[in-house]
Amino acid sequence: MVITTIVLNFKKYMNKKKRSLNKRKILLEVLIILISAITLIVSAALIWISGLQMPDFNTVATRQMESTTKIYDKTGKVLLFAFREKIRRTEVPLSKISPNVVKATISIEDDQFYNHGGISFRGIVRAFYINLFSSKTQGGSTITQQVVKNALLTQEKTLERKIKEIILSIKLEQALTKDQILATYLNDAPYGGEIYGVEEASQYYFATSSSFLSIPQAAYLAAIPKNPNKFNPYGKFPELLEERKNVVLRRMLETNNVSKEDYEKALVEKVVFVKKEDNISKAHHFVFFVKDYLEKKYGEDFMTKGLSVTTTLDYDLQKEAEETAKTYIESYIKREQPKNKKVNISTLNTGLVALDAPTGQILMMVGSRDYSDEKIDGKYNIATALRQPGSSIKPIIYAAAFEKGLDPETVVFDSPTEFNTGCPLADGTRRDAPCYSPQNYDEGFFGGISIREALGNSRNIPAVKTLYLVGVQNAIDFAKRLGITSLKGADRYGLSLVLGGGEVSLLELTAAYGPFSQGGDYNKPTAILEIKDKDGKILEEYKDSKFNVLSPDTAAKISSILSDNSARSRVFGPYSKLYFPGSDVAAKTGTTNNVKDGWVIGYTTDTLLGGWVGKNDNTSFGEVNASLSIVPLWNTIFTKIIAKKSPGYLNKEYNPNPELDGQKCSPEGRAMDIIQTAIAYSIFSNIRSGDAQENRWLTSSSACAAVETSSSTPITAVSTTTPL
Repeated sequence: MVITTIVLNFKKYMNKKKRSLNKRKILLEVLIILISAITLIVSAALIWISGLQMPDFNTVATRQMESTTKIYDKTGKVLLFAFREKIRRTEVPLSKISPNVVKATISIEDDQFYNHGGISFRGIVRAFYINLFSSKTQGGSTITQQVVKNALLTQEKTLERKIKEIILSIKLEQALTKDQILATYLNDAPYGGEIYGVEEASQYYFATSSSFLSIPQAAYLAAIPKNPNKFNPYGKFPELLEERKNVVLRRMLETNNVSKEDYEKALVEKVVFVKKEDNISKAHHFVFFVKDYLEKKYGEDFMTKGLSVTTTLDYDLQKEAEETAKTYIESYIKREQPKNKKVNISTLNTGLVALDAPTGQILMMVGSRDYSDEKIDGKYNIATALRQPGSSIKPIIYAAAFEKGLDPETVVFDSPTEFNTGCPLADGTRRDAPCYSPQNYDEGFFGGISIREALGNSRNIPAVKTLYLVGVQNAIDFAKRLGITSLKGADRYGLSLVLGGGEVSLLELTAAYGPFSQGGDYNKPTAILEIKDKDGKILEEYKDSKFNVLSPDTAAKISSILSDNSARSRVFGPYSKLYFPGSDVAAKTGTTNNVKDGWVIGYTTDTLLGGWVGKNDNTSFGEVNASLSIVPLWNTIFTKIIAKKSPGYLNKEYNPNPELDGQKCSPEGRAMDIIQTAIAYSIFSNIRSGDAQENRWLTSSSACAAVETSSSTPITAVSTTTPL
């Protein structure tokens, strides 16, 4: 019995031991498998990490200038602008930054900055917990990690980038001191828009150096980098920045970086933000004109490509023009406003454009009298805006007629004319639509005059007659040859096109006068001389691309008229500001209806200069000749240009057409108006005998010898009997 019991107990013991051994064996096998798997994973991870392309963290201090796109004047020496995502940045050592900024930044961004080795596991765990168990989000990056991310890596959120960030942060901590890392962060942190670095932000928002920032000012700046767009003092929700600033102050108190007393004072202290001028100091509108070109040509990220852009701008001329324009308009307002009781002219504005005539290179562009004046919408570039040109478009219409064979000496009648054949004959009075009987500026009529006098004295009725002969669509097509791209279909304008019914830009219209100066050759306006990439490779450079758009004869005819001081003296007088004694200058003015726009475009053999005056809101600025309002300013600028380089003489020699020169008589001995002349000599293919207007354009009933060509007094009544 006893033996049996012993045997049974022994068997139980052995079975139990066997089971225990099996468990240990299984556990050992599992452990071996786990260790092998971990080893394999770690080995694979190490191999993967070792294969990562790691940027050089030594470039932290040098990367900024390498990626800055810069714009220069034509000398390549005057810096007009430095474009980049991080544009406005002034680097200062940590010793020049207020301790308040340092404490505020560390408190809110990384309160263990001086205690960790580049990464903070506590911060990572805390961020993970907050992101998982609350509606708020929080990052776990240290200041060191943010330096690495901003300086060396992209902003993409991938595992690979995060691993690189951790490795480089540890390496950076070994290569630089804590103060060096902190200084890099404070000099590179984003503070909204183009503002980067605490010194630039301090100057921009508070007009003071970062050395002198108070506790609340420092708290505001420490609050912004988390989300510069959201925490913008000039944004739609400034209260969000206020809340964030208070969070910063609270963290400063919790981390013993501010006393209780200073904390309470800072909470209630009123801080004034002083918004400084935008990041533009030279040639404001021209720079943004170039910026638009670069963005279209090189993509939206052109600012970070380190381009070196040499432009065509003559900065000395630009500076003179800006100063002169501002002074002139301010003086004009001060002088004329008391006389002008009906219209407020305090917002009167101006624009100027100068081009090198032989090349089309933009030498100067003034887009407003004061870029920073919000009352006149000064940042809006009026030089590229579309406005009605008034009579300054007339030379283009006459040029189209000259291309068909008309001459400056062809006679046209400046007499009452009704162009709607459904309306009664004109009687010299103004008429409402649908009738169209245009008037001259002085409401008088000169009778039979040459095209030279008609264009020189800017008579409206001869210009409308000429456009009728040319054809509205033909005139639009011709204007496009001269670079005017804004005019649309003929139905939009009708015959009023020649009186400025369309809209053009000052830049394009000024360039359109170029062929008159250059024997018929057109150069598209250009602002670029040369563009190099960050390695010095030339990406593009100016090349002469002129092409012929009209005959040298036509160019000479227009120059002959626009430079003929006697041809315009009946309206402008012999000593107007359009006249430059001793210099060969051609010019044409323009005024729109209700005095909304005043224009003057002129040229020499070397330079094209256009000027505009008006109000950006397209309202009237008085009962004056708008074009004459801009002429004195234009004259002052042109005088300075001519003084620097005396121009040559315009080509005004053309082949006259005896058949069309002077007065032409009908078989009955009466003077023929231009439409009868055109029909008689088959000048325009679209105008034939029996044309609806043939018997509507009235001619003098007196003999041909009585046709007036040079009277100094306007004829206010012209006989309208028996049209040919």
